[in-house]
Amino acid sequence: MKYDVVILGATPAGVASAIAAARFGYRVGLIERHGHVGGMAASGLGKSDVEKREFIGGIFTDFTARVLEHYRREHGVDAQATRACRDGYYYEPHVAEIVFSEMLREHETIDVLVNHQLESATVSDNAITSVRVTNRTSSDAIDIEARMFIDASYEGDLYAAAGAEFRLGREGRNEYGESLAGYIYYDYENGVMLDGSTGEADDGVPAYTYRLCLTTNDALAVPVSEPPPSYDRAIYTPYFEDLEAGRLGAPKVVHEGRGYYPEHFDTMVRALSVTDMPNQSCDVNINPRPLAFPYPEENEG
Repeated sequence: MKYDVVILGATPAGVASAIAAARFGYRVGLIERHGHVGGMAASGLGKSDVEKREFIGGIFTDFTARVLEHYRREHGVDAQATRACRDGYYYEPHVAEIVFSEMLREHETIDVLVNHQLESATVSDNAITSVRVTNRTSSDAIDIEARMFIDASYEGDLYAAAGAEFRLGREGRNEYGESLAGYIYYDYENGVMLDGSTGEADDGVPAYTYRLCLTTNDALAVPVSEPPPSYDRAIYTPYFEDLEAGRLGAPKVVHEGRGYYPEHFDTMVRALSVTDMPNQSCDVNINPRPLAFPYPEENEG
């Protein structure tokens, strides 16, 4: 298989790259390991963290306009779902996938290969000339050539497969003169460094939060009848200490659209940031600021 441009990862960045290349007349191969396009936007992250919309343009504005039109078409101009999508910036994940897929289908020069996993990359003169991918359904291997390759994966898999230099961990404070680099504990609300901060380099990678799409609509819900096999309730009970100590109160500055509701302040719900979404759904972001937040490097072992 041969293309002008091959993109690894049908993330929003990968979709946008494919569409941009197709608009210039190039033949594009878009490779995605999973069975869906849209990356995190189509997998639970339905809230666009955009505070300055005047800075937004290009393909993303096309995406948000189509999301808004989807809700208007499906529910009506004045429906709750349409209002809750906030001009297309908030959406149910399956709607994001519908819109991304629609945008890709409009370009005949884009081939989308879902369920295909990168195996290796061939490099000549410091440039990738081909990749080998495996069809995860049939296990067939495919060699794909292109004039240009784009790594739009979240993990940088193609970059690494090409043999490019990379590093894991965080650099020390002194390496680039960054005051917040290295091993630190930082009070985000008050802007002060906490005890135990050294600024030294280590092999730690960024902590993560859990982003969930929840609903009160029984017709849409997938019930959870029992905890996961590895669930340990003791990891989360320190949140009660946060509540007692007053660490689950209101933020110093309340920003619109960040999931702040006064009725959640000084309750256990404040361990989450809850934002209303269309169709009785909500985007739930685990709030990383309480001390009990389960940072993986602090709770393993």
